[in-house]
Amino acid sequence: MNLAEAIKKCSMEAWEAQVPCDVVFGIVTEEEPVGIKVGDIKLPVEIIYVPQHLTYKEERISLGIYERTIVIREGLKKGDCVALVRKRGGEGYVVTGKIEEG
Repeated sequence: MNLAEAIKKCSMEAWEAQVPCDVVFGIVTEEEPVGIKVGDIKLPVEIIYVPQHLTYKEERISLGIYERTIVIREGLKKGDCVALVRKRGGEGYVVTGKIEEG
């Protein structure tokens, strides 16, 4: 490695250290397990992290003789636009929320 390449490498490493993550936007393609597409790239399910408040949850409740199932959280639906934080190098994506169109 010559001096110019070494300087370029050090500069790139310093820049990457200042920007450890990016915010990107994607579309939910599958609900369970969640599938997300960012641009033309379909993210592997193993590197997508969905916080609990964005997952589907239902509860069964009883009021005397009546029982009913209610939905607590809707979760992500196919076609939802989501914001994600991408770890540097694309090693992981955390869904931060749904984006409302309008």
